[in-house]
Amino acid sequence: MPDRNDSGTTAEQGAAANQAAQLLELGAGRFRLQGPLDLGAIPGLARQGQRLLKRLSREPASRSQPHSHSQPQPQPVEIQIDLGGVERSSSAAIALLLDWVAQAGRAGIELRFAHWPEALRRIAIFSNVDGLLGLETDRHG
Repeated sequence: MPDRNDSGTTAEQGAAANQAAQLLELGAGRFRLQGPLDLGAIPGLARQGQRLLKRLSREPASRSQPHSHSQPQPQPVEIQIDLGGVERSSSAAIALLLDWVAQAGRAGIELRFAHWPEALRRIAIFSNVDGLLGLETDRHG
């Protein structure tokens, strides 16, 4: 019989939960995606990203200086997602990032990704979607 901790989960279940992919809010428009971005993690992350983008599109942005005789224009919302914590990835992860970019664009949110893991970067380049994801690449030859 497996040993259970105070929360009623086994050590293996706890370790698996700690390894699950997560989108963490760091504050001030900064987020961190970490864990394995395998096919099983994508649906949950897609829902989490959709909720996040909806919330951010409704939050009042920083106030801009009003122009004479016009309404103040809201500043665009800018968010950055750090991908440095991604452990494993697949083409499904690229599909997730593309979906987030599309949703962000429709919501008037500028979405940028930072600290691309090499494997994820290669998939984006090979799939010819690096430009859509804002990934700067050197395409010589």
